[in-house]
Amino acid sequence: MTIAMGFQCNDGVVLCTDSYENDSESKRYVHKIWSWQVTGPEAWGISIASAGEADLADSFTDGLRSILEAQPFDEAKILAILRAAIRKTRLTYPDGLLAMLVAIFCRPKIHFKLYRNMDGSSHLGPVRTYQSIGIGASVANFICSQLHPRIITVEEAVRLGIFAVGRAKDHIDGCDGPTQVVSYRFGEEWWRSLGEPEIKEIESMYSASELGEAIRLYWRLHSPPSLDEQLKKYGTVQRGDEPIVLDGVKLEELYTVAGRRRTSKIFLRNTDKLQQRALLEGKRYRAAQSGASLPSDRKNRI
Repeated sequence: MTIAMGFQCNDGVVLCTDSYENDSESKRYVHKIWSWQVTGPEAWGISIASAGEADLADSFTDGLRSILEAQPFDEAKILAILRAAIRKTRLTYPDGLLAMLVAIFCRPKIHFKLYRNMDGSSHLGPVRTYQSIGIGASVANFICSQLHPRIITVEEAVRLGIFAVGRAKDHIDGCDGPTQVVSYRFGEEWWRSLGEPEIKEIESMYSASELGEAIRLYWRLHSPPSLDEQLKKYGTVQRGDEPIVLDGVKLEELYTVAGRRRTSKIFLRNTDKLQQRALLEGKRYRAAQSGASLPSDRKNRI
């Protein structure tokens, strides 16, 4: 299994994958994106990122070259050839696991599209924005759901794909190895495969530890203090919304007159907390009084 991602951009298409392969006996790093193209006046190309059984994916793509090499660009015919090949593969290997993302371009026709094949069918559905397949898809889809803009360029999609695949490799067992990226941008003559140094440079900009710290900061800003933070700051634990402990006040000293006198100045530094408690108690008192003033039959109806 693996993680593979595809992006339909406003100026091209992008495919990203990891490179980990495990056949239950050994593991290795392999190329998981197969690309092929026709050069000349009507340059066109196809690129496939597969997720599933490695041997099955290799068998599928190896058979395509001879079928497509003499084929002029005709999107409908190419898709029909792909559907027939997928259907034949699934009939030959009914228990095999295989999903794929298929990117196609034709330079003279200003054509670039992304398709997906999943769920054991032979259907090739168009991808409008992005698609992830493989065991790391849930992580990648969550990241893209938060970060994918309404309009995205190839350059932006390459960065987003590298970032999402990297987080899948961090957290999903079975996703690993150097990230691979293949893209086509309108105006270019063929597929562009990013080199490992370029990918590593982009990966270095998106530290997993910095992402973790950003999430922790967001959590702290929008959540009550944790148990550990309360113990460190107050020496005890707050209950719900009641500010029961004031900074610098020792609860045991409030039991005596002398202790209350010694801490009287500290109360001035806790004005906000005292006002918060007063507002809370006032709200509770008014709610209680409002309930008590209603006739008993009306309270029952409410």
